Amino acid sequence: MMHIGLAGGLILLLLAATTQPAQAAQEEWRAFWVVRGGDLHSEEAIDRVLAVHKNMNFQAAFVQVNGRFEAYYKSSIVPQAPNIPEGFDPLAYFVERAHQEGIEVHAWINAFTASPFGTFSTDLKHVIHAHPEWVTHDRTGQSIRDYDAGHAVVDVIPAVFLEPGLPEVQTFVAAMVREVAENYAVDGIHLDYIRYPSPDYGYHPDNRRRFEAAYGVDPLDLAQNASSLAERLGLDELNKLTAAWDQFRVDNVTNVMRHIYWDVKRVNPDIWVSAAVVAELENDFAIRRRFQDWPGWIREGVVDAVVPMAYSPDGDQVARQIRQAALVVGSRDRLVAGFGAYQISDPDAMAALIQRVRLESEPGGLALFSYGSSVAEDGYLERLRELAF
Repeated sequence: MMHIGLAGGLILLLLAATTQPAQAAQEEWRAFWVVRGGDLHSEEAIDRVLAVHKNMNFQAAFVQVNGRFEAYYKSSIVPQAPNIPEGFDPLAYFVERAHQEGIEVHAWINAFTASPFGTFSTDLKHVIHAHPEWVTHDRTGQSIRDYDAGHAVVDVIPAVFLEPGLPEVQTFVAAMVREVAENYAVDGIHLDYIRYPSPDYGYHPDNRRRFEAAYGVDPLDLAQNASSLAERLGLDELNKLTAAWDQFRVDNVTNVMRHIYWDVKRVNPDIWVSAAVVAELENDFAIRRRFQDWPGWIREGVVDAVVPMAYSPDGDQVARQIRQAALVVGSRDRLVAGFGAYQISDPDAMAALIQRVRLESEPGGLALFSYGSSVAEDGYLERLRELAF
């Protein structure tokens, strides 16, 4: 896994400043995000994935083995993902072959995205059927299980979210992750969507009851009747209650992160726990708009590394977000820069951006989203390898 000392960091910086970008980061830790689906459905497909990693000099793969509470592995907790051949265990094969090639496998698991909107699993054991009461609610008090596909917003709320504040959800998600750590020789656990979709969510009846018991106000009143509350309580008190409600949701997510991290470390302290996190930190966006206090996770030591998802075709924005993350994280060994290669179709521009981030922020590693989108562009990876790897 990624262990780069001071000497290695100085070497990386010097190399990155040379005119030989293909040699720019020989000690750099690199990964593709490998999205669930066809790339995991057969031995041949997995062999192709690993061949690309090897050719690109990538040492690791974030392999999405659970994106909608369906397993690309043998599970007694969640049903198997569809279209996997009978008797085939994608994660077991991926781990076996990757380790033969010297490539790390980090099991990528979505924490709360349980199901597509409007199109549910046919397996009645799936959590969307077994526990509909675990789904989060919006600011109108409606369960988002009732949403249709038109409610999906890419990168914000792509699916039905479970409610992070429910103890039952926290226990279930942690057990789902722990099962992988216990049963597979993975090098890491990589968490995604470990957050709320936006401030419009989290209004589950149990959350509302707990918050009202502590603060004397139903959060739905904060969302729907702020003006009348301000008149009755005063603006300062309203602002304090609103901040408390936001912090309540931050704490819900952080509690899940703690639960997962320490569960995994009890299984095997060498398993590297990372999280794909919201890259935007200005105005406390990640914390106050997604309730994902990943800077706090770093300070508390409940994540080994973060991967800010700086997905944008705007290179200045990407570079700024990674610079901010580097300042917050402090240790380069705990920062992997996440690039949205799917948004930058010109490999020359992608390589130039990678070089810029290396020089300005010196992350200990980088990850490209995604393997599938990159191999779909003819010649993209060959050119990118020539220029950057």
